[in-house]
Amino acid sequence: MWGREVGAVAALVVMCVAATGEESFAPEQVRAGAEIFERNCAPCHGPQMRDPESAFDLRKFPHNQHDRFVAEVPKGHDPVLLDRHFRPWARAYMATDPTSHMRDPNSVKVPNGPLADLIDAWRGKLAYDPAGIKSPLLIVRGEWDSLSNDSDAGWLLAAATSSPERRYLKIPEATHLMLLEEHRDDLHRATNEFLLGK
Repeated sequence: MWGREVGAVAALVVMCVAATGEESFAPEQVRAGAEIFERNCAPCHGPQMRDPESAFDLRKFPHNQHDRFVAEVPKGHDPVLLDRHFRPWARAYMATDPTSHMRDPNSVKVPNGPLADLIDAWRGKLAYDPAGIKSPLLIVRGEWDSLSNDSDAGWLLAAATSSPERRYLKIPEATHLMLLEEHRDDLHRATNEFLLGK
């Protein structure tokens, strides 16, 4: 049992592998998708990127997800996402979708709800009110995370006005996918200590 009851632990860590099959779409679907991208995504992830420090260009999104996962490590540093960790996770993740092997390349279908929530959040409309968090709050992000930054974490800490305890921890030499990386034990340790009230 936990040393204290904790209802919310926020980690700015998200992991997903998008389906990247070579599907054909009707011209009206392509036009509709382009309009949605231009309206919702392009301001942060297109040619006029507002914050290139914390946003990647979705127009150049790599088909090889592993490349995207390792691109956050600064040049000259050793990789932190190693094959011995990534491959078992990738196999297990693919197994979560019984139809993953039916697509070429193999891919996992993921629901669009989390992406819609993320797009809304980028537009300033969160799926929740941070002031409504009434339990202790821990925000964890990797030092090399390009999808969130110190300002994002600071904003959330300041907005969580009802939380009795708010902490922010940045894991050194970790990216947005730190839960798969060499320093994931630091993430586990910090989260467990927080949950145990240490």
